[in-house]
Amino acid sequence: MESTIYTEINPKPETDIFSQLITMYQREEQIYINIRDCSLEQENVLESGGEIAQIQSLLVRKRQLLDEIAQLEISNSSVRLLWERRKTTFTDAEAVQVRKSMKRVSSLLEEILNLEASNDQLLLQKSVQLAV
Repeated sequence: MESTIYTEINPKPETDIFSQLITMYQREEQIYINIRDCSLEQENVLESGGEIAQIQSLLVRKRQLLDEIAQLEISNSSVRLLWERRKTTFTDAEAVQVRKSMKRVSSLLEEILNLEASNDQLLLQKSVQLAV
C-alpha cells in the first residue's frame, strides 16, 4: 500500500484526517488491550508460580506490541500534526469522538501501568522467596 505524506500545500480533506486519526486510535486501543491482556496473564503466571520461560515469552510479546505502537505513532505523526493545526475546523461531534478515543487509550495506559507496578511487586516477592 502506497503512503503519501500530505503537507499544508497539499492537505487532505478534514474528513480524511479525522478518519485516519480515529482509525489510528482504534488500532492503538486494540494493541493496548493486547498489552493489558499480556500483563494480566503475567500476573496469573507470577501468582501461580509459573515458569520463568512463560514470563519471558510474555515480556517479548509486550515488547513487540510496544514496537507496533511506536511504529504506528511514527507513521501517523503527520496526521496528528494536521489534526492539531486544524482541529477547530472539525465538527463538535468529530472532536468529541477524537477525545473519547484518546480517553479510552489513556485509560488503558493507566490500567497497564498499574498492572505493571503490581507485576513488579510480585516479581520482587518471588525473587526474594527464591533467594531465601
